[in-house]
Amino acid sequence: MNWSILVDVVIVALVVLILVLGVKRGFVRSVVGLVSAVAVLAGAILLTSPVTGLITAGTDWDDQIATALESPIAEKLPNAYATVYYTDYDDNPETALELVYRIDGEEHLFDEIFDDNAVIKQLGLVKLIRPTVENLLNRQAEAEGVELGDYGNTIYFVDGVTAPIATAILTVAVFFALLIVLAIVLRLLLKIFKKIVSKLYIAHFVDKMLGGIFGLAMGVLVVLIILTILQILSPLSFMEPVNDFLENTVVTKFVMDNNFLYRFIAEKIDLESLMAKIK
Repeated sequence: MNWSILVDVVIVALVVLILVLGVKRGFVRSVVGLVSAVAVLAGAILLTSPVTGLITAGTDWDDQIATALESPIAEKLPNAYATVYYTDYDDNPETALELVYRIDGEEHLFDEIFDDNAVIKQLGLVKLIRPTVENLLNRQAEAEGVELGDYGNTIYFVDGVTAPIATAILTVAVFFALLIVLAIVLRLLLKIFKKIVSKLYIAHFVDKMLGGIFGLAMGVLVVLIILTILQILSPLSFMEPVNDFLENTVVTKFVMDNNFLYRFIAEKIDLESLMAKIK
């Protein structure tokens, strides 16, 4: 018995099985998982920023989160309660105001705030925190109608750390909430659409036919991906028995000889050099 024929049988059976499942499920049910997942994810990504902005503008949730984070972060953060503000540190009115911090009655440039902690300084966190601190001071000045550097235009250093973390937490929470809400809404809409389709014979027939086409396409794609992986690995020594086995097949060999997916990858990537490094 030519055992290689079993490979052809498995390949054909796999395509037929996915085709039958496509017909049985119909086009709507077949693509619902793929389409809904993409639609929900895209919707959540697009809506997260504006929704987070609305929540931040209309509530104090971000402030509440920042307040909850303040104590545990302040315990670990050097100079957590240093006062940060703009001032003419170099006593030169012709240059821009410098961002400084004051701790224990002494004034220092803001970029030196981690100088007493070599580990944190090496991480370069001050460059990440500085834009948030500057933004908070600017927003405060605008809200109070004062100029940067005016008396009272100050914040605590810890606020510049907790604010972006609070915003990040709120953003993540909004993103996952949108995923859930959009998934529920889309599921309800698809159920309504499915009921409409099931009541119309022509629509029902078209749904089954398109489901079969979709299933066939998915079956062929699965087979092509499997065979492409085998073809990519074929130069490796441990694949020699597999290569010999596949050479005796009919359907499988025909598909491999005409595998456009493998040809496309081979044109874009130097597979020979890649496999040579693995050998």
